[in-house]
Amino acid sequence: MLRGFFDLSSFPPAFHDKIGGEVATDLIDILNRLPQAALMSGPGDPTGTDPIADHWIVPGTEIALVRKESGLDSEIFVVPPEIIGRLAAFHEEIIHAPRQRETNYPELSEVLIQARGPLFPVALVEKILRPFKVVFLDTPIWKQVIAASFLVLLIWLNMR
Repeated sequence: MLRGFFDLSSFPPAFHDKIGGEVATDLIDILNRLPQAALMSGPGDPTGTDPIADHWIVPGTEIALVRKESGLDSEIFVVPPEIIGRLAAFHEEIIHAPRQRETNYPELSEVLIQARGPLFPVALVEKILRPFKVVFLDTPIWKQVIAASFLVLLIWLNMR
């Protein structure tokens, strides 16, 4: 899973799935807007003659990757907690920049927020007016309206 690329050790384990998913989609959106050359200049010497550094900063960003300090994964680079905490701000700064690569999901984070589940056909969700797709309290308004409608219906049925 993509969560393995993030050091989530400073976050409560109960939030690892939520935080890991959010930062993974934010990072994908960010990386899709950076020039390919910046991404190809990763840690280490392509010839393999120089030792690989313990950290690397993605050119043109403040996003750092650091080598895990110990254990079986000590050769793996991860995004440290202090960067994870700032990824949402980086995402907001760059999301309106043009993509450098074509993708089926121009804004992956928006696609995941609007995810519909099996009850709602894709065609129906695509026809939802843009104002209802606005996110409030981490949930699109259209989902809140549906939940509130069901709640009102349940209350009404119990009052009869």
